[in-house]
Amino acid sequence: MERQRLGFFTYRGRRFYLIDVEGLDPAQVTALVDPAARDIRAEPLASLYTITHVKGVQLEHKMIERLRWLADGNKPHVKAAAVTGLSSIQRFVFNMVRILTGREFHLFETVEEAKEALSKLP
Repeated sequence: MERQRLGFFTYRGRRFYLIDVEGLDPAQVTALVDPAARDIRAEPLASLYTITHVKGVQLEHKMIERLRWLADGNKPHVKAAAVTGLSSIQRFVFNMVRILTGREFHLFETVEEAKEALSKLP
């Protein structure tokens, strides 16, 4: 059975959207950007909590640019966002994306930690 990489779920009464790219190559990650953007941008403004799980993803310039485009365009629809599974080099690149998009992201090791923490935000 193939792992579901994109999708909505509810946790503790909050609506979440998960982007799970663990272990994918940059081309596979890039292919998920447009479907994720369509899903998220169809939601009401400031209504959604997102979690992006990136464990084991290799960094590549085109992929990073597409993820930056995704983060920037999703901003109006996202109430709070988390990124999970970042390695130390990914954290460095991620901080550049955060600065360029003006987005605030919460960082966690696991999706479970992110769900729990985001569900407790006001």
